[in-house]
Amino acid sequence: MTPQPARKRRTPVVKPFLSITQQSIHFMNNRSTIPASASLVSSNAQASRLCIRGLWAFALIVPLFCDSPLAPATAAEPILGSRQFSSRRQPAPRAEQLPTSKIIVPDAFELLEGERPDFAAAAAAAAQTPAAGAAGTDQQSSSTGWSQLIAASTLTDEIKDAEIALKKITATQTDFSRSISSAIDSFSLVAVAFGLIQVHDDREGDIRSSWKQQAAGLRDRFARAASECDREGSKAYDAARAGADDLTALIRGETITAEPDKNQPFQWSRLCDRAVLMRRIDRADKTLTAGTATAEAMEDAPEQLRHEAEMVAVLGELIIQEEFIDWDDDAYRELAATMRDEAVRCRDALGEKKADPARQAAKAIKQSCSSCHSEYR
Repeated sequence: MTPQPARKRRTPVVKPFLSITQQSIHFMNNRSTIPASASLVSSNAQASRLCIRGLWAFALIVPLFCDSPLAPATAAEPILGSRQFSSRRQPAPRAEQLPTSKIIVPDAFELLEGERPDFAAAAAAAAQTPAAGAAGTDQQSSSTGWSQLIAASTLTDEIKDAEIALKKITATQTDFSRSISSAIDSFSLVAVAFGLIQVHDDREGDIRSSWKQQAAGLRDRFARAASECDREGSKAYDAARAGADDLTALIRGETITAEPDKNQPFQWSRLCDRAVLMRRIDRADKTLTAGTATAEAMEDAPEQLRHEAEMVAVLGELIIQEEFIDWDDDAYRELAATMRDEAVRCRDALGEKKADPARQAAKAIKQSCSSCHSEYR
């Protein structure tokens, strides 16, 4: 009888797992046999180690006998992520291959009417147009000329007066909280003053050259400060304090960096609301009425009265600029023009020290304001 070759004995793979598991069960069932001298910490550690060994054996052995994602991949099954996909893209469908539809048309240009715009020509024309905010553009023009309405020194003094007011308003956050509206008005008027400085011809040379060169940027800088004052919390105060410090630095002769806003064309109406200009006109009207009541009152502060008369004249021209409220109303424009002309007449009379003409012009200004307020608010 031919002896059979000895078969290779397969090592049971379940035995280690069963052995470890039996040890764990035996240990858990016979914890009471542990000597009393053994500490509870060591027994717990031993139990934990045995349980962990059992779990590891279970996790490694069970996938060998079942269809599990933990089982090792065979040569016929590539490991996930090892497949190589083609980088070629499918060609776009042709127009004749598109399904017919009443909503989608094969060629969108069929729906267009008229000639196609020439964008290259439009860009060339825009390049030849003066930049936004440049002096002499329609948005900054005056029907009478800005220099005929207000002197350059008046604009400079208006900015200095606003700096004094803003320094008091921003001294503390408590002071600012009580005077937010005054801070907005002051910053707005400073922005208007720098806007006028940009377009003013300044024949007397009363405007600093640094202010003239950066007028557009300073105009937009303080207009932003006015809008930032309307925020909530401490950010509003911080913005107002920074704006007041910049204004103080300018008056001291320092230079600050301020770039004009190039994202949109300049308009006077974007600097402030008409209500801000109206409040300034009302304040000047009260000063002129009281200052021209008698000849003695006119002699007390003639320069201040001229300052206020010129502010009424220039603001009367500003409130009828494009996009201000009621700017295209003929009756409103007529009342504003009358107020502007009477303010110029009052200024000239004050310069010539003629009390009666100055008083009459001041009354005419007040009458124009009253007539305007009765119809427009």
